Amino acid sequence: MVKLHIKHGDESQFLYETTTNTPIDNLTNQIALIYNGRLKVHRICNEMSMLAKHGVTLPVNMQGLTDEQITELKLKDEYADTCIPMDGYVEEEDGTGRRNGRAPTEKMRSILERTIQEAKDKISKKLVQADQCVTCDQVNEALQQLKGAVMIVYPMGLPPYDPVELEFKNQEELEGTQDSLDVIPEPDMSLWFSGKEMQRGKLLSDFVGKNEKTKVIVKIQKKGNSAPARERVVSEEEQKQMMAYYYRKQQELKKLEENEDHSYMDSEWADSSALKRSFQAPTEKMRSILERTIQEAKDKISKKLVQADQCVTCDQVNEALQQLKGAVMIVYPMGLPPYDPVELEFKNQEELEGTQDSLDVIPEPDMSLWFSGKEMQRGKLLSDFVGKNEKTKVIVKIQKKGNSAPARERVVSEEEQKQMMAYYYRKQQELKKLEENEDHSYMDSEWADSSALKRSFQGLNDIKWKPR
Repeated sequence: MVKLHIKHGDESQFLYETTTNTPIDNLTNQIALIYNGRLKVHRICNEMSMLAKHGVTLPVNMQGLTDEQITELKLKDEYADTCIPMDGYVEEEDGTGRRNGRAPTEKMRSILERTIQEAKDKISKKLVQADQCVTCDQVNEALQQLKGAVMIVYPMGLPPYDPVELEFKNQEELEGTQDSLDVIPEPDMSLWFSGKEMQRGKLLSDFVGKNEKTKVIVKIQKKGNSAPARERVVSEEEQKQMMAYYYRKQQELKKLEENEDHSYMDSEWADSSALKRSFQAPTEKMRSILERTIQEAKDKISKKLVQADQCVTCDQVNEALQQLKGAVMIVYPMGLPPYDPVELEFKNQEELEGTQDSLDVIPEPDMSLWFSGKEMQRGKLLSDFVGKNEKTKVIVKIQKKGNSAPARERVVSEEEQKQMMAYYYRKQQELKKLEENEDHSYMDSEWADSSALKRSFQGLNDIKWKPR
């Protein structure tokens, strides 16, 4: 049987086992039941934890009120004397005012807490690491286990408005809560494999093949959302090992520098093949070439060039690309694997679909330019929008076609706003100091000069004030 590693985003959810001839409709239904069922178990566990600590929920009209307010409004909890735990209760006030504070005794509370932990373990995400699958029966068993524990501790039942009772009756009210964002109803759920949506009406074998011993990653997503991000090339465990490796190397080199002797010849770092055997990464010298080239390429097209009033051209971009390509050829004279992301970028064969980078790219046919809140229509000249003054400097914004107009520039620049805030802060501190002294020395202060503010902004562009 094929084993599916179900993920939502980058987070593992559970393993599910099925056959390759399973219809996608049936598969989606089963995965939705397990996924939403696990969420339901966790919601019940969270509410049962509060039930064990502070007793049943108060009526909605009494929640958050003090005892004096309840008495003044003549409100009464009709279930307070009916829905009491087995063996009586102990007073444990709920700081949030949601529950009545009549908590079960230590013995009964331990039953609830133990059952909560057992139910969580049945559908835990840790089962993925243990290579254990989760089924609908396990989810239902966890729900029945929780329901049984509540019946033991509260033989008279819970109030009909208690969240735990509502969950057991499938009448939970999640609208407007964070939990509602996590739930994905079966009709709204789509399954994705290898960057492609698994269309309903087809079989699982149409996407993963007919090998029953396959183990694949399937991601769940709400219909209408963009494709989920692809799996990263380096796993989390491999990344940890790489970081640990370089940290040990750094510490070893630091220690050798302090000793100022040749004991490093006996170190593992002196082995020219050690690095290749570990991760096949370049040496320190070669890595410095790559890092220096990366920084130089970034500087050629940096956003800081705007502040320096320097323009960027296509030649500069191409020069940066050639510079990066040359550095890679120096460090890897035999070339990179054809599937390496760097090699794919150099060949303009990069696969950005389903990644965050794909959202940033704006193809030329989809790009529109905006000036002063108006789109600059193709087929016209630049002078039709900004005039014919060749010494003009204007702000042009880029946007994807079909999107709304970009936000206008603010009237006061960031630098001017900082100076204004600094000015008024100094003025406030000066006035505060003068008030404490209770004298008239403020007449000699710069704040008494009505032209001080005007002089403090000399050298800046004129500040124009107008209603928004």
